[in-house]
Amino acid sequence: MLALARDLGRKDNERLAYNRLGVACRDMQGYVAALEWNKKTLKMSNESGDKTEQMTANNNIAGSYKALGKLELARSHYQSAMTIAMETGNKTRQMDIHLELGDLHREQLHEPQESHKYYTEMLALARDLGRKDKERLAYNRLGLACRDMQDYEAALEWDKNFLKMCNESGDKTVQISAHKNIAVSYKALGKLDLVRSHYQSAMTIAMETGNKTEQMDIYCQLGDLHREQLHEPQESHKYYTEMLAIARDLGRKGKERQAYNRLGLACGDMQDYEAALEWHQKNLKMSQECGDKTGQITVHQNIAGFYRALGKLDLANSHYQSAMTIAMETGNKTEQMDIYLELGDLHREQLHEPQESHKYYTEMLALARDLGRKEDERQAYKRVGAACWDMQDYEAALEWSQKDLKMSQEIADKTGKMTAHQNIADSYRALGKLDLARSHYQSAMTITMEMGNKTRQMDINLKLGDLHREQLHEPQESHKYYTEMLALARDLGRKNGERLAYNRLGLASDDMQDYELALEWFQKDLKMSQESGDKTVQITVHQNIAVTYKTLGKLDLARSHFQSAMTIAKETGNKQKQEDIAKKLANL
Repeated sequence: MLALARDLGRKDNERLAYNRLGVACRDMQGYVAALEWNKKTLKMSNESGDKTEQMTANNNIAGSYKALGKLELARSHYQSAMTIAMETGNKTRQMDIHLELGDLHREQLHEPQESHKYYTEMLALARDLGRKDKERLAYNRLGLACRDMQDYEAALEWDKNFLKMCNESGDKTVQISAHKNIAVSYKALGKLDLVRSHYQSAMTIAMETGNKTEQMDIYCQLGDLHREQLHEPQESHKYYTEMLAIARDLGRKGKERQAYNRLGLACGDMQDYEAALEWHQKNLKMSQECGDKTGQITVHQNIAGFYRALGKLDLANSHYQSAMTIAMETGNKTEQMDIYLELGDLHREQLHEPQESHKYYTEMLALARDLGRKEDERQAYKRVGAACWDMQDYEAALEWSQKDLKMSQEIADKTGKMTAHQNIADSYRALGKLDLARSHYQSAMTITMEMGNKTRQMDINLKLGDLHREQLHEPQESHKYYTEMLALARDLGRKNGERLAYNRLGLASDDMQDYELALEWFQKDLKMSQESGDKTVQITVHQNIAVTYKTLGKLDLARSHFQSAMTIAKETGNKQKQEDIAKKLANL
């Protein structure tokens, strides 16, 4: 067409050919070539003085620049198109350009407030022109912008307006989108029954219309709801299985892989780590086949995590290293940072190699600073402090925990502040600076009570009780803290916390020389240990009861409990405990 237009000297058709070639190149994702054709279109439109064509050409150039990531140039050409639209009084084009500018600011520039302004202008023009389709689209976009601003109540109102107009128009496909958007807003507001209801409404329409693509996506979203918010992994597993079947039926490899990922996570939440591994290995195979490097990093990390849970630490380490290799090949510093954290945790928590973990956490810290990631920098301070603590370098641990506290205060992270105060208190306690330890435990307690975090209150009462009993030698004071701990454990239904409180109350009563009371607490501890089947704890409790009976002069009962402890120690092959108990029996 272009060759003939040039041969015939038809400028209008030559310009049209440039336009169409630009469109074709954009459809082929050849954005650089598209841009060249778009520029030729604009040049000829300027020469002819055709304002409508100039608008179109500027719009197309903006679209090409947007695809190439040159966002300032994209904005500039959208603004040029807008100027012409306003000069010519073309409200329809103004409305369309407001939409394009809103999308640019929301999706690429991540400026939802700015996008909200453009969508509001779009809405006003749509209403003025009586364009119901564009009014409906403006409601959709305003909902998205409000959600990006975390104003979920406002987002919900726009989403409901969007749904109302979708229902009026009878457009089933758009009704599905509207229900899904409302579900997302309710999810952010924690109204989970309403979330489920709107996903189910979307599913009903998708099934009525035979829209398998939407069914597949809704199964994924329902699965995520049941796994992440409702903590029902079995239920989520059913939805992910349905998602997988449709993905295979549609030949959607990307969605099939996503289903493998989700099924692996659901199995992990059910503590079926072998099944989780199988799903993630399928995911890894598909990620390798399609050459998705980012996906491969994530899958290697997931596989490593499940090998950790199974105690196969060499395999865990190997998969973390594979993830790191790909992250370094692709220059993905964010993933490198995350993997250094996971490797550090593996070496500190399971391999008990704090020096090695310290190296990984130090690398994590350097990357967090380089990327300007304050939360990750704070996390690195916390982890380096923990590694120093494990190396018994309490002064260094204190310094890192103080950095953690400072950053937690700067970013107003109350949970972070609470943890940092506890860690600082632990370090001061190890250094024998007991008043400072108590002060920081109390600061942590103040924050937990403000937040209503009963689990952390329980933990801090334990720490304060131990401080007063073991270092300050104030068993009466410690007894108060352990009593608070017990009440919270019962309130929360935390059996392990309740059992530990019985243990500590027994020790405090023993320190107060109230041996009968100590015995009562230890017997409660023993009963719960037997119910839970924790053999290691049963050995300790039998020993505590035996020592108390010995103090009371009831030597036969003391011997009986030492013998019970010995029996369990032999059953479990605990040689150290057997030696300790044998010495105590010899001294009876």
